[in-house]
Amino acid sequence: MSISRDTVAATTNTKTKKTKHPYPERPRFWANQVHRALIQSEAVATLGRDVCWLITFIAAREDMLHYKQVPKWWTPQIMDDAGFSNKKKFLKTRQAAIDAGWLILNGGGTGVEGEYFTAIPGAKSHQQIPEADDSRCEIAPAYPPESDYCGAESHQQLEVRCEIAPCIAPESEPANAPLPNPSTLIPQKQGASLSRPSGKTFSQEDMDTAHWMFEIVRELQPEHTVPNFDKWAKDIRLMRECDHWTDEEIRELFQAADGDDFWRQNIRCPAKLRKQWDQLDLRFRKDKAGKGHSADFQRVRAVIKRTWSPDVKNHRDVEAAVDNPDLYQAAKLTGLCVIADSRAADKELQATFGRHLASVRGNRKATA
Repeated sequence: MSISRDTVAATTNTKTKKTKHPYPERPRFWANQVHRALIQSEAVATLGRDVCWLITFIAAREDMLHYKQVPKWWTPQIMDDAGFSNKKKFLKTRQAAIDAGWLILNGGGTGVEGEYFTAIPGAKSHQQIPEADDSRCEIAPAYPPESDYCGAESHQQLEVRCEIAPCIAPESEPANAPLPNPSTLIPQKQGASLSRPSGKTFSQEDMDTAHWMFEIVRELQPEHTVPNFDKWAKDIRLMRECDHWTDEEIRELFQAADGDDFWRQNIRCPAKLRKQWDQLDLRFRKDKAGKGHSADFQRVRAVIKRTWSPDVKNHRDVEAAVDNPDLYQAAKLTGLCVIADSRAADKELQATFGRHLASVRGNRKATA
């Protein structure tokens, strides 16, 4: 039996093309049903804490949107909002939730905004959702429909259905208070960064440093796209508060990396700077320690080569010849014998001497 080319092409497309799932109609309290199903299925034991948290987070966001629209994120945005700092870990967690049937994702690839919504495994499809169990007390969502606010009629209805926890209107709001507009909580502009109600988590100084870094980046790559400056400022704030680096030190190390042919291609944002901080600090601060002390080292080296006698160990003669207590102390810590045998272009020894000299001068200032 022969198979036509159209049949083969249709079969291939069926296997390779991803189906886009429409956002289904949701019953009330859908997020609570998802949370309850996670607990009843003991998903934490089988899927892990991170997977369950991602499912819970997305279900809660669906509730915040009143199930009227599908939650959308760019991958860096949902990582930031859900608290994932490692992209590989996030992608692995997301795929585990999808494979287990708890999460539906449309898009979400590189440079593509993703539509995220939850499902409960065991239903015939993600569109056939089990109805809420009204025999059990439901927990009110973050923003219930207007009919559920406690007017006289709705209060009686809820008391009949759930006598354990009747709905009680907040004292600060009238009984017929209007619903908050979700647009004030979640930006509607496509690609915009989702902001938390808690406000900014960085200072103006962090934002200024973020813009300063981008100006350096644009000198190398003028066509570079404008980054998410809020994200950059948050990373700078983490370096200050968690890693205890000053703003001056952050700028200094970023500029040092930009002056290196290799690192300027790799350190183009605060997140990369923080990730590679230890390696960059070891590389550039070591050079800085010896830089500027070349003349002092050569001066001490010339005196020691002329004056030092290993057999007699005439420390006092060397100290008098150097005629500078800081330079002599740094030379002694470096090793008079080592300096006496050093070459003129010994950069490593010069850097060691420079670090000792900086330490000696720092200690003297501290005790002064």
